[in-house]
Amino acid sequence: MTLLAVTTALKAAQPGDEHGSIYLINLETQQILKPVSWSDQGGVGKTDQELGLRGLAFHGERVYVASSDKILVFDPTFELLNTIENPYLKDCQQLTVFGQHLFALSAGFDSILGFNLEDERFDWAFKVVTDGRVFGVKSYDPNGNTGPLQINKLKLNSLSCDQKGMYLSGKNTEALLKFSGKAIGVLTTLPKDVNCARLHLEGVLFCDAQADAFRFESPTVRIALPLPRLRSDTLPEQTKANPQGICLVSDDQVAVGSQPATLTVYDLAKQKPGQVINLSTDSQNTVFDIQKWPFSWPSKD
Repeated sequence: MTLLAVTTALKAAQPGDEHGSIYLINLETQQILKPVSWSDQGGVGKTDQELGLRGLAFHGERVYVASSDKILVFDPTFELLNTIENPYLKDCQQLTVFGQHLFALSAGFDSILGFNLEDERFDWAFKVVTDGRVFGVKSYDPNGNTGPLQINKLKLNSLSCDQKGMYLSGKNTEALLKFSGKAIGVLTTLPKDVNCARLHLEGVLFCDAQADAFRFESPTVRIALPLPRLRSDTLPEQTKANPQGICLVSDDQVAVGSQPATLTVYDLAKQKPGQVINLSTDSQNTVFDIQKWPFSWPSKD
C-alpha cells in the first residue's frame, strides 16, 4: 500500500480563510483524507508568497511542515505539538532530515538552516552566494544578528541530502548544486524556472515551469511529459498547470503536483501518465510538496 502526504497553498486567501492544507492519499484505493486545514490567522499581513503549507519531513514520531516563516511540528494523528521559529526562516520552501538534523531551505534569505533534533535548536546555517558564474557559501550563526539580508535572489525551492552531499536548486540557479560540506558547485545545468529538481538513477527529475512539463534527463535519456490542464471552479479553462512537487513512488513511477491541486502519477518506463487525482477545483490551490507517508492511515477515533 502506497500512501502519500501532500501540502498545498491557497493563494490570494482572505483573512480568516484556509490558506494551506495537508492531504493524505492512498494510491491503491484513491481514498483521500484532509486532516489539516491551516488558517494561521487567515494569513493576515502576508503576501501570496508567504501563504500555504510547503515542505514536509519526518523523523521518529514527528511530522515537520514548513509554513513560510515557521516550522509546524505534528504527531502522526496531526495534533500540533510545537512551532519552530527563527528570524532567518522566510519563504521556507523545503525540509529534509539527514542524520540528527532537520534542514530547512529559507528562500527569502537564500539560505539553508540546520535544526539539531537532539538539542532542539538551530546550530548551523549558510547562505548561497554567486556572481552569476561561480557559486559559494557563506556560513553564519542562525541565532545571531549578523546574518544575511533578505533578498531571495536565487528563488531556491529544492533540497535533498545523501551520504555524498546536499543538493539544492531554484528558479534562478539554472543548475542543480551540490554542497560537499566545505564547498558548493554545479552538479548539472538546468533550465531557468525549475521547481523540485532531484537526482534519480543516472539523471535528474524536475518540474519545468516554463514548459509546463515534468522532465527527466540523463546522459542517455530525455523525457518531457506535459501536466494535465483541468477546468476549475474559478476559471473556465486552466491555462497553466504550474508544476510543483515531485515524489518518487518507485524507480519507474513518479507523482507530480500541478494546479489546481492535482497529482499525476507518471510511468517513466512507458513515458506516459497513469493516475490523475484531483484534490481541488480552485485555480488558486496549488500543490507544494509530495512525500511518502511513513505512518499508518489515521483512524477516525
